[in-house]
Amino acid sequence: MKIQKAFLVLPGVILIPSIIMLSACQLGQQERILPAQIRQLEITGNEINIHANRSLQPGAYIQPSPPKLILTINNADLVQGVPASGEATEGMIKAWQVAVVKSERVQGEETKEIYNVRLTADLTKNATYQLTSTDFGCKLALQDIKFVEKGPETTNIEIPKELYSKIQKMSGPSGMAVATSTPEEEKAAREMLNELVPERPTVEKLPPATTITDLSYRTIEKTFEVVITGDGEFRDFKVNTLDNPVRVYLDIFGIKCKLPKNIFQVNTGNVQQIRIGQYPEKTRVVVELKGKIKDPRIVNVKNKIVISIVY
Repeated sequence: MKIQKAFLVLPGVILIPSIIMLSACQLGQQERILPAQIRQLEITGNEINIHANRSLQPGAYIQPSPPKLILTINNADLVQGVPASGEATEGMIKAWQVAVVKSERVQGEETKEIYNVRLTADLTKNATYQLTSTDFGCKLALQDIKFVEKGPETTNIEIPKELYSKIQKMSGPSGMAVATSTPEEEKAAREMLNELVPERPTVEKLPPATTITDLSYRTIEKTFEVVITGDGEFRDFKVNTLDNPVRVYLDIFGIKCKLPKNIFQVNTGNVQQIRIGQYPEKTRVVVELKGKIKDPRIVNVKNKIVISIVY
C-alpha cells in the first residue's frame, strides 16, 4: 500500500510544475507580436497598395527636394518573392525600392530583433498624400498640391438715378465727361461701372456637417498632420491640449462618426496613436503623443479640419 500511495502522489508532483511551465510559455507568446507578413506590392503611377496577412499601421513623409516618398511599416517583414525594386510608367512615382530594416532592442537581459519595412519612391514632383489602413494591409494615394490664389477685394457700388447724368466716362488722364440721359446710356453707364468695379464672385457654401466620413494622417519632417473630412462644413469645434500625459484633442459639436474603426495605431515620431470618442453632443478626436510639442495649429477649409502638430 505504501508503494501505491507513492505512485499516486508522484503524478501530482510532476503535473503541477508542468502546468506552471506551460502557462509561462503561453504568456510569453502573448507578449510577443509576430511581424506582419507583407505578401504583395501594387505600385502604379500615383498609388501604393500593400497587401499583408493583417492590417498595417504605417507612417510616411515626403522629402521636398529632391521629391522622395519614405514609407515605414513597423513590426513587419517581406515574404520571399516580393520584388525589391521597380519603376512606374506614368504618374508621380518614377522608381521605388523596398527593404527590411533589422534592429535590436534590449529589454533587461533579453535582446530582441525588430523588423521594419521601409519603402522609398522617387517622385516627379512634390506632392501630398492620403494614407489609410485596410483590413489586410494599407494604401497610400499621392495627390497634387493645390494652391488657392486670393483675388483682390472688390465692392459693389449702388449709384442713385439722380447721379446718372454725372457719371463720367474716362477717356484718358484728363477725364472727359459724357452726360447720360436715355435708358440706353444708363445701361452703358452701368456696364462701364461693372468694368471698373467688377462684382464680387459668389462663394458656394456647403451645408453643415453631420458626420465624419474620413480620417487620414501624415508626417512631414517634424510636423504631424491629421486631416478630418466631413459630409459638409464644420462650424462648431475647438482644440485643446494636455501636458501629462501629452495629448491634443479636438471636440467637434453636433457631429457623429461613421468610420469603421476608432483607433489608429501610428507609432511614428512622437505620435503613438489617434483615437475617436463618441459623446451625445460631440465627437472627440485625441492624438496621443510621447513627448513635448509646440502649440498645435488648426485650419478649417470647407469640409476638412487639419490639425498640425510640430514636435
